[in-house]
Amino acid sequence: MRKIDKLIEDNQDKLEDIIVPQTPYTLMDYIHGRCQVFAQALHEELGYELEFFWDHGYWFDDDDYPSTVLVHAYCILPKGVPFKGKYVDARGALSKRMMQQEYEYSIPLYEKYSIDRLEEDYKQNILEQPTKEEIKAVRNYIRENINKYK
Repeated sequence: MRKIDKLIEDNQDKLEDIIVPQTPYTLMDYIHGRCQVFAQALHEELGYELEFFWDHGYWFDDDDYPSTVLVHAYCILPKGVPFKGKYVDARGALSKRMMQQEYEYSIPLYEKYSIDRLEEDYKQNILEQPTKEEIKAVRNYIRENINKYK
């Protein structure tokens, strides 16, 4: 197994055990499935720019044409973290290479995202909208673990 694969695997085991207080979710849930929620909270709490990683060539079973689906949502750090990367999600700093290794995709599309556009995606049910309480809980978690996200 390559070194980066081993690092991802080791981190996943740890992240499955960390529950974000006042939510039913683990950090793993905020990396796979609710990543847009954590990215939104990072943006609101620390002012980081949002970026979304889409698969522009995802095939659902029985579809005649590929769809565009969200692969991962994260934020861009104002300065890259040496030896870790310039992106940040629920696990902390990471590199684009780490994301590409961890997530499956056919045709990658990276987009800067605004909070207004995210809100519109929530309204159109493109992405699952969190409650205000969940965002508040995630923001509290970020504040309590600030060194991990700076």
